[in-house]
Amino acid sequence: MKSSFTTTNRANTLDSYILLTDAERANADPPSVATRNQAMISKYASKTKTVRIEETKDTYLSPSQRELCKSFLDAARDSLVPNSSDLKIVLGTNISGDNNKEIFNQLLDLSTDNIYNSLKSLHPGERGSKIAFRRTEAAEGCIGFHTDGGYATFTAQLTLNSDDE
Repeated sequence: MKSSFTTTNRANTLDSYILLTDAERANADPPSVATRNQAMISKYASKTKTVRIEETKDTYLSPSQRELCKSFLDAARDSLVPNSSDLKIVLGTNISGDNNKEIFNQLLDLSTDNIYNSLKSLHPGERGSKIAFRRTEAAEGCIGFHTDGGYATFTAQLTLNSDDE
C-alpha cells in the first residue's frame, strides 16, 4: 500500500496540526474534540471505535535487521511503485492461519519465533492481527485526516525510517 502525502493546507486545523514537527506538536494544543468529531461525522467514521497509539520505545529489531528490512522495502518499492515516498507491506492471516510467520522469519533470517510472537502479543487473542513494515521518506505534506476500514485494525507497525525522521 502507498499513501498520498498531498495534504498541505495549513488553513485546515487538522491538517495544520498533522504538519507540525514533533517539537512544535509537543507545545501545541491538539484540535478540539468538536473539530475532530465534526471531521469524523463528515467522513462517516465510526463513533464507537477508538485509536490507541502506544510508543513503547521497545526495540524489536536490531540495527542490522532494520537495515535488512529497509533494503527489502526499498527493493519492493523500486519494483512495485517506483518514485513513491511511502510503502507499507502487511503480513496478515493467510488461509492456513499462520499469519505469515515463516515469511517474517525468513526475511529476518531468524531461527526462532520470539520477535514475531512479541509483535503479535501486542494484540492478544485477535485472530486478524497483522504486522506491517512501513517506510516513508522525502514526503511533501501529510496524509489528510481520514478514516480507515477494518483492514487497519489490530496492526503492529514497524516504522523503518531513521530515528531522527
